[in-house]
Amino acid sequence: MGRTSGYAVFLMETGTLGDVRVVGVEAVPLSGRQALLVVILETGHLLKRTFVYPEGIGWLEFRKIVGKLNRVGRFRTLSEIRDALLSEMDGISRAWEAIVREFERLGGVPDVKLFGASRFAKDPEFSKAGDLESVFHAFEEQVALFGFLRKLVEARGISVSIGSENELPGLGVCTLVSLPLIRSGAWYGTIGVVGPVRMDYGQVIPLMSRLSGRLNHWLTGLDGQG
Repeated sequence: MGRTSGYAVFLMETGTLGDVRVVGVEAVPLSGRQALLVVILETGHLLKRTFVYPEGIGWLEFRKIVGKLNRVGRFRTLSEIRDALLSEMDGISRAWEAIVREFERLGGVPDVKLFGASRFAKDPEFSKAGDLESVFHAFEEQVALFGFLRKLVEARGISVSIGSENELPGLGVCTLVSLPLIRSGAWYGTIGVVGPVRMDYGQVIPLMSRLSGRLNHWLTGLDGQG
């Protein structure tokens, strides 16, 4: 896509599994003060984390906690389970606090890949000293970029963010044309083009529209296979 558009391309994997609903939670005791926490998602994915018991609890109490998670969390997303645990527990214990932290980690960390970054250097609009550094720094701030792209998912289609519309300061000299990848209501990632504010919109928008049609067809096919 980068060669066709002439601009740099970015791909974000959301660790999106955090937006998929949970169908069950299991635990397996390990040696010492550890257990394996396994979260089963509706997609068939398994999220696994080695959990170290906080002081004062052992396997028996941990197993009770897992039972509570199954009652609270069935058919909810990881973030919804976390919020439910926090709202239901007045004076949260250290054990529950540790569990909540694990659920925040289980959903995955956003991963942004930037392809064709050398195209920035060839564009005269990025010739000003510091512009390129600011753009690259913005793409390194993956959590902030994740938050911004997540807001664009609500549009359920192609989003165009020009200059100051981009919340990250380093991207104020850029335009982002992005497309969220959604399957069964869950956000699986975002693909897009990033270039100067005065990019060739007449070329990029139709390109993204064609890509959107192909990806939606592919994702719908995956649902049919499930």
